Amino acid sequence: MSSENMRFSKKFIHGELMLGFWSFVKKGVGALDSFFILKALSLYQFGVYQLILAGYAFLSDFFHDIFAETISNDLQRLIGEKKEAEAKKLFREYAVFRFGMAVIPWAIIFFGAPFVSFRYGEDVIWWVRILSFLFIVDAAVNLSTLLLKIRLEINRLATRPTMQKFVQLIMLMYFFFFSKLGIAEIFISQIGAAIAVFFILVPTLRVCLKPWQRIAPAHGGVFWRVIHAYGKWELPRAFFNDFAGKVRPWIIKFFLNTEAVGIFGFANAILSALKDLLPIRTLGLLAPQKAHDQYYMRFLYTYGTKYFVLMSGGIAIAAAIGVPSMVRFLFPHFTSSIPMLYVLLIVIPIFGFSKIITTLLVVERQQKFIFYQAVVQSVFTVAFLVLFLPLFGIMGLAFSEIAGVVFSTAVRYWHLVRVGVIERFPFRILWRFGDEDRRIFSVIREHACSLLPMMFRRA
Repeated sequence: MSSENMRFSKKFIHGELMLGFWSFVKKGVGALDSFFILKALSLYQFGVYQLILAGYAFLSDFFHDIFAETISNDLQRLIGEKKEAEAKKLFREYAVFRFGMAVIPWAIIFFGAPFVSFRYGEDVIWWVRILSFLFIVDAAVNLSTLLLKIRLEINRLATRPTMQKFVQLIMLMYFFFFSKLGIAEIFISQIGAAIAVFFILVPTLRVCLKPWQRIAPAHGGVFWRVIHAYGKWELPRAFFNDFAGKVRPWIIKFFLNTEAVGIFGFANAILSALKDLLPIRTLGLLAPQKAHDQYYMRFLYTYGTKYFVLMSGGIAIAAAIGVPSMVRFLFPHFTSSIPMLYVLLIVIPIFGFSKIITTLLVVERQQKFIFYQAVVQSVFTVAFLVLFLPLFGIMGLAFSEIAGVVFSTAVRYWHLVRVGVIERFPFRILWRFGDEDRRIFSVIREHACSLLPMMFRRA
């Protein structure tokens, strides 16, 4: 392995150690957040809470996340190519655009709140108006996170979500023990925690901006040049990005009831937490810097996918054994979600197989394909819901989720094979352990042993 690839491997292991460790801590703090939320809300209230969040997520994808993937990828490539002037110009233009797009959904939700009160009463106006300010706060937090990413401030990237969850936990505990914890207070704690962490990050953000202090930004409109070249495909894709996931709660409400929204939301939250146990956090940060090395990228695809599938399979088996008992003990009023959770665990190994495929689509600037795939996936996933819910009732949610994930993964995989980015995955290596595996484990062991003391010292 060349010295450049060794440095890449070391950064990857360092990033996964830091991000993985703090993600584990965040999960613990987040579990306490969820504990107080689930204890305070009834099954019906939790369903309403999920419906409001689904509305926020739908608007957030369109107004907040539009062009985010393209801009993040290009900023990282520019930094890797030492084009700091263009990177500075691109970040400035994107920041102006980002805050401008945050004001639109804030105004829509804040002033449009009374129109949703006919179904859930006057309280929903207060809840929705509080949540509207999250668009402004999220814009500041996400731009800060983007700065941390392009400067590879792994330590702060790792600890920021944990700090935010911890501040939110303190606020939730205050409301739970000394006041009243309801949907409004949950949203207040979420916004307050994000604001607090932003101010904590200010010193680090100044360090991230320091390399640009003596550099004049490039001339011309870098942002719109990138968007015109290939980023434009994110504009329509933003609408279809996980479209089925955003409308799913409302489809469930139509075919079943609000309680079913809460049951699926609970099972899906556990599934998301299990997916996060995989070491997938550093790929998007480092892969664009290796885009020029096709041999290494194919090696990363083959062996990265192998270990992701094996690890995700182990996570699914462990979850099938331990999670139901935990649910029965901590959240007995959500035990009705356990049968659905057993079925949904099938998604985890499929997710492990698809992770690097999804990363390669972004790195290779396949935005046009990602758009068309998102449109087709949305149509099929909604069709699966409409088909399976009448046939299987609430378990149809799990079957439609699995069908949608399998369809999406298959389409992305065969596209990358067809265009020559990757070869067909050699599934036989899943149960073989050879010289390459020994070398990989030797590199991991060597880097992990050298980085662990430094990780805890910096943390």
